[in-house]
Amino acid sequence: MMWKRFLLENPSSLCLLESCKSFKQGLQIHAQTIVNGLHHQIFSISRLISFFSLLGSKDGLDHSRLLFSQIDCPNLFMWNTMIRGYSRSDNPREAIVLYMSMIAKGIAPPNNFTFPFLLNSCARLSSLEPGHEVHSHIIKHGFESDLFVRNALIHLYSVFGNLNLARTLFDESLVRDLVSYNTMIKGYAEVNQPESALCLFGEMQNSGILPDEFTFVALFSVCSVLNEPNVGKQIHAQVYKNLRSIDSNILLKSAIVDMYAKCGLINIAERVFSTMGTSKSAAAWSSMVCGYARCGEINVARKLFNHMHERDVISWTAMISGYSQAGQCSEALELFKEMEALGIKPDEVTLVAVLSACARLGAFDLGKRLYHQYIENGVFNQNTILTAAVMDMYAKCGSIDSALEIFRRVGKNMKTGFVFNSMIAGLAQHGLGETAITVFRELISTGLKPDEVTFVGVLCACGHSGLIEEGKKLFESMFNAYGIKPQMEHYGCMVDLLGRYGCLEEAYDLVQKMPFEANSVIWRALLSACRTHGNVKIGEIAGQKLLEMEAQHGARYVLLSNILADANQWEEARQVRKVMEDHGIRKPPGWSYIELGGAIHRFVASDKSHPQGKEIELMLKDMAMRLKSAGYVPNTAQVMFDIDEEEKESVVSYHSEKLALAFGLMYCSPTDTIRIVKNLRICADCHKAFKLVSEIYGREITNLWHIRHTFFSSSINDRFEIKFLIHFENGKMEIDEAIRESDDRRLKTKYNNAIYVVRRALALYSVEEVALSFNGGKDSTVLLHLLRAGYFLHKREQSHSNGVLTDHEVAFPIRTIYFESPSAFPEINSFTYETATTYGLQMDIIRLDFKSGLEALLEAKPIRAIFLGVRIGDPTAVGQEQFSPSSPGWPPFMRVNPILDWSYRDVWAFLLACKIPYCSLYDRGYTSIGSIHDTVPNALLCVNNSSSSKEKFRPAYLLSDGRLERAGRAKKFSLPVCRPAYPAVSNGMISVDSNKNSTLTATVIGVGDEILFGTVEDELGPSLCRKLHSIGWSVSQTAVLRNDVDSVAEEVERWKSTNDVLFIYGGVGPLHSDVTLAGVAKAFGVRLAPDEEFEEYLRHLIGDHCTGDRNEMAQLPEGITELLHHEKLSVPLIKCQNVFILTATNVTELDKEWDCLIELTRSSGLLVLMEPFLSKRMTTNLSDVEAAQALSKLCFEFPDLYIGSSS
Repeated sequence: MMWKRFLLENPSSLCLLESCKSFKQGLQIHAQTIVNGLHHQIFSISRLISFFSLLGSKDGLDHSRLLFSQIDCPNLFMWNTMIRGYSRSDNPREAIVLYMSMIAKGIAPPNNFTFPFLLNSCARLSSLEPGHEVHSHIIKHGFESDLFVRNALIHLYSVFGNLNLARTLFDESLVRDLVSYNTMIKGYAEVNQPESALCLFGEMQNSGILPDEFTFVALFSVCSVLNEPNVGKQIHAQVYKNLRSIDSNILLKSAIVDMYAKCGLINIAERVFSTMGTSKSAAAWSSMVCGYARCGEINVARKLFNHMHERDVISWTAMISGYSQAGQCSEALELFKEMEALGIKPDEVTLVAVLSACARLGAFDLGKRLYHQYIENGVFNQNTILTAAVMDMYAKCGSIDSALEIFRRVGKNMKTGFVFNSMIAGLAQHGLGETAITVFRELISTGLKPDEVTFVGVLCACGHSGLIEEGKKLFESMFNAYGIKPQMEHYGCMVDLLGRYGCLEEAYDLVQKMPFEANSVIWRALLSACRTHGNVKIGEIAGQKLLEMEAQHGARYVLLSNILADANQWEEARQVRKVMEDHGIRKPPGWSYIELGGAIHRFVASDKSHPQGKEIELMLKDMAMRLKSAGYVPNTAQVMFDIDEEEKESVVSYHSEKLALAFGLMYCSPTDTIRIVKNLRICADCHKAFKLVSEIYGREITNLWHIRHTFFSSSINDRFEIKFLIHFENGKMEIDEAIRESDDRRLKTKYNNAIYVVRRALALYSVEEVALSFNGGKDSTVLLHLLRAGYFLHKREQSHSNGVLTDHEVAFPIRTIYFESPSAFPEINSFTYETATTYGLQMDIIRLDFKSGLEALLEAKPIRAIFLGVRIGDPTAVGQEQFSPSSPGWPPFMRVNPILDWSYRDVWAFLLACKIPYCSLYDRGYTSIGSIHDTVPNALLCVNNSSSSKEKFRPAYLLSDGRLERAGRAKKFSLPVCRPAYPAVSNGMISVDSNKNSTLTATVIGVGDEILFGTVEDELGPSLCRKLHSIGWSVSQTAVLRNDVDSVAEEVERWKSTNDVLFIYGGVGPLHSDVTLAGVAKAFGVRLAPDEEFEEYLRHLIGDHCTGDRNEMAQLPEGITELLHHEKLSVPLIKCQNVFILTATNVTELDKEWDCLIELTRSSGLLVLMEPFLSKRMTTNLSDVEAAQALSKLCFEFPDLYIGSSS
């Protein structure tokens, strides 16, 4: 007992924990505490938990968690210790889980030690959302002003690049210490804001806070970003001024070495590196390796790498990046494989370097394997730079479809400028200019601002696709719209664009007007264009300029010589060749790579040293025989002209790309694309030969060089730049399969009917004469996919090749019209541009008012019919049929409505059954999307959650009642105020006191041609006027209209705001006239929607005679309709705001409906009941003829006056 007390007072065994360094030793001390009976003491167990949790090993953390779990009521110190341990582990999220458990149990509130550990955990996660939640807890518990907590918050937001919020927290801090400044400076360095970091360092010095080693480490990183060695030298001097000696500070010396190496001062870096003696860190070694590699001393870099005793992933990455940047990509890939063999896992920097090497070599299989192994489902799947690198690799390896697929799958929050730039550049390399412009527009629609790199990519895309006018507009918009001053690269793109398509004078003029001297790249582009178009005059100028800049570059001489030879200026061409020979200048050798089974095979022109050289030569002979049979004649125009023709043919037959092609034909799988990478542009002869070989052998061949990619396929005959084609046959089969497997018979019927309309339209009009109106909504999304499927079926029916279509026939050529409204939701714009990219849509963007833009488009294009995603019930659908001419006042075209008879349920049944992507707004409760000003989520989809103040909504497809689709857009109308629209009017017999009986006005409208033309006597109108007089209402207007929607709409629109109530009667039979309902809907600007409640009344009324589909029999104006039920009425009355629609066809039925209406009024206040108008009897001796004129005038002036014959 005395011993235990001694241990408690002098716990020597626990004191040993301070010097303990291993998990095993810790277990021994733990065992000693158990033997001594101290394991139940809070003090002892707290010390053990602290030791094991902070040991830095998984075993230690697991053991501390085991100890912690055995304590019934851990104190706050123990909770903080465990949270701290997990914050430093490989599983930082568990720290947050522990914190939530602590809060839930309510044992102890958190303190100012809890939150810094928590925030450090959040800083190591992939998402900032947990950090926001912890921040809110900090505010709730009142620790936001605590210095340690605030520093941790600044660190959190700096790590995630939110420097604005971090700086706000920093500026609002009442107290700032060294950690505050260091955190902000480091944050600025990591987001490449070196000027801000240096300014903050100046503020720090002025505030009297002395820097430490961590301050200078961050500042050296800033100098590396600036690439300003003079600034670095000044910071280096500050180190000695503030810290005196740094001989033993390995961290700081490593930072200094890294700064000088990255700034190109490798000699100074070497001197600092040598002072580290035997204490050289792996980081310093890696910096020296990178430094020498950047300076082109790749062999020295490799020697340093080989001398390293310990190599971590940073060291391996430094050497791999060095090889990749030096163009030695094969060596980079070999070194990476060696690294993998040693079990070292790559980080994101390693993968970027390796993917870059794969892109240059065309190592498609290796790049694809890296993507699937490390990125797609790995820890780097949220890394935007890696995503951009993967897209770049796929594009440069010729698989632009894979690059586009990855781009489409990238979440909106991850689509950074890097990602967009990579996609645009890839599309440019493949000549997909229109798609690149579509992606550019998507970038703009997301709110991102294009940068210099963006414009290089999109201008190149225009150049490779012949989009001259678009390129000019984009070039002009750089400065005018985005404030970006064009640089050398942008002028180079424009020179290439103009020169490529023969505008050589304009291109040369642009070079002359540049604000700086043109570099060799621009003159080379101009020279190449001169050769293509045979312009010797400008070509000689460009060639001379180029030779002055690159006098030792053989390719420039060859190009100029070829231009002269093409112009039959043989003597001048010989002189250029002679200059080459006299100065010993040689053209760079051409080489080609091809990947097979993860190995890279390199070929040089006329080289026979490959292990399969004999087999390759036999294959070349086989190719030559088949090519000759196909009519191929070698193009020897580009071969030096001092050898005979037979030798020239032999030379072109052994070009490096043909050797690689022969190897690929022999050893690549018949189903694989043969991908060949070349360091030089493919010659005209090889281009022609590759085309024929693709057709003869039935193989797809991609030739890649550093500027452009060329794609050859046996199914393409006229154009050979690769086009990204969505395979419509597969899309159609997928939709068909989904529809066939569905048990929804109604959906199948709707689908077949819509496809019939599409095919009918395509039979009536040519493809050039039709267009698709697309707005990003669910209806137009359905229409797009129906149109794609219908177009494929139409082309297959016309095909004469047993239903097998070529890629040209399968491509979707129908023009797409999109109105980019400034009030549209950003999500709608983004979805539209994503859809255009995905399906290769030819987009015509209208940015003015839609009508004017459409008029201009129809004047410029031969469009005669436009497919619309209009459904019955839409306000614009009133009076339309599946084929309807455009409305008066609009340019003439045919409106084609394939889904006119589709309901809300049909739309979602199709989208879900076929798994078609749709705009994300529909998953957030929006059911019908208009502008940002008049559209909100549908309240019927709101999820009540008392624990959250933020409303959440279910997806749109869960709306149970499709009639309420537009509930989030329904216009708000106020019931008319009971006020006289006209002066009080009497019947002329007595005077009425207006104060006693204020006059309310009504309009009575009859609908029906039979009434208007006198076929049927109108008994209902006068009877209704008398009934209104009986309750004290004045009738200001009566009218009889044609059985026409527009007539009804105009009359209702005219009087609904100036009269208190409108009554409409007429139509055929006992049901409401469709024309009447449609006219009322149009007047109020709403659509007709199926009403299940009203449908049940109709079904009961007409029974088995009903043959229509559900929800289509009863169409009522949406959002404004109220059904007035009464037990005496078989069909309820309809009230649309202040419009009553009556079903009566004779006076008896009218009396019945009026009595029911008055009863309902007395119970629910539908109408205001006032004192009735008085009636008087008059006698006259005048004949009817004599009295007619005066009475007519009286009736005209007083519409509510009823004059009848006495009985």
